Amino acid sequence: MTGKSTLYKSGVTSYCLINFRLTRADGAEAQYDCRLQRLARDDGGLLALFSRAAQFYKNAQTAKLKAAVFELIDAVFPVAEEDECGVAYIGRHYTDRFSVPQLAARCTMSETAYRKRFRQLTGLSPVQYINRLKVEKACQMLQSGDVGPRVISEFLGFYSVPYFYKVFRDITGQTPLDYRAAAGETLDRRG
Repeated sequence: MTGKSTLYKSGVTSYCLINFRLTRADGAEAQYDCRLQRLARDDGGLLALFSRAAQFYKNAQTAKLKAAVFELIDAVFPVAEEDECGVAYIGRHYTDRFSVPQLAARCTMSETAYRKRFRQLTGLSPVQYINRLKVEKACQMLQSGDVGPRVISEFLGFYSVPYFYKVFRDITGQTPLDYRAAAGETLDRRG
């Protein structure tokens, strides 16, 4: 790995742009469609880490270089605590069908550890969290169109329409059709 780092200042915040040129073990440059780069906040530590890694590279200190690169990557691409349990992934893919064991494997945790850590981060079980996201989306769909509960259920990845009704009622206290009717009345009063 070789790279160039440029420091940008904006008020009190400094940003560090690091361009990476990656090489294979035989020394040839790895070919990518674009250069790998990342703009990250820098409190002065990124430049020091990068300089240290570059020095190890220059001196052919492979083991120290590897450790320094991992430290630099961790500083540039920190794993947010909520991403530790795939919360961001779930937020993007909640309409897909996946299981808690699949999520745990994705996060390289045992299912038990995953469930425990997920509850600590969100206050909900993974299934409760996913169902809340789905019901929030269902509420938006019910308010904004003529799409029926069956279509909404299928779109959101529920296993059956009755299960969709049960989950919806558990979370909102209403059936989807009752919710749509109440939302329609509220919209009529405002308009």
